[in-house]
Amino acid sequence: MAVELKDLYAEIQPIYGVKLHTHSCFGKVIGWIHTAEGPDFAPLLGGDELIFNSGLHYTSDKWLKDFIDVLVRARAGGLIVSLHDGKEYPQEIIDYCNQIKFPLFSASRNTPYIDIVRMFSEILLRNEQRDTNLTTALKNAIYYPQNEEVYLSHFESSGFFRDMEYVVVVLSCHAYDTEKGNETLEEIEKRLHHMLRNGIVYKEKGRLIILIAGARRAQVENEVRKLCSRDDNIYAGIGPIVENIWNIHQSYEKAYTAYQLTKTAIPTNILHYDE
Repeated sequence: MAVELKDLYAEIQPIYGVKLHTHSCFGKVIGWIHTAEGPDFAPLLGGDELIFNSGLHYTSDKWLKDFIDVLVRARAGGLIVSLHDGKEYPQEIIDYCNQIKFPLFSASRNTPYIDIVRMFSEILLRNEQRDTNLTTALKNAIYYPQNEEVYLSHFESSGFFRDMEYVVVVLSCHAYDTEKGNETLEEIEKRLHHMLRNGIVYKEKGRLIILIAGARRAQVENEVRKLCSRDDNIYAGIGPIVENIWNIHQSYEKAYTAYQLTKTAIPTNILHYDE
């Protein structure tokens, strides 16, 4: 359900005057939003949150830097602080945030955080519903391709048109399975979500099923190949290109065949079906 931070910022900046102080949002993806007044809250974060702070405890630059360090360790996605009239971030703090690629924003004391939180929540929940619909549509396209009424409308309403080119990738890294889950697979999933403006990623039985549409195919395939070249514990099968939405299941079936071969018959951890 994550949304790019730059898109969220574009929604609120004209209305509420929230200001970005770093060079950019650094491609951060936001999964949710929280308010936090100090570092004690950080252990409760799950990662990818945008943090709102009232600025009441911002009494020194050291406090702010320490707070930012705690948020970075908790993998937060950015920080918005309400600044008193006339107060500004020191350039050293801004330079530090640019160096560590952590987005830093400011708001005025009278900025209605509750309205921003409500707007963000609506955007995130709307995006979550879209992701849920697309995941269900992809599963139906794979397992019930003849029943186009259960997937075609969801695809087309989100820009996945019937005569586009599609490729499916199946990927896993079971070596990192633990009782708490698979953090490596979750990180790969987040990374691919960020890359795939026109694609779908979902998890099934410890594997990622990745649908790539249109021109992004080569970029994502290259990313998957990089992942596999850096880590022998990641296995991936890449299906052939299909030229319409009704044949997505064929690319999936062949991607899964290639994926199974990487784990058994062929001494490589990535295999394209056409190979």
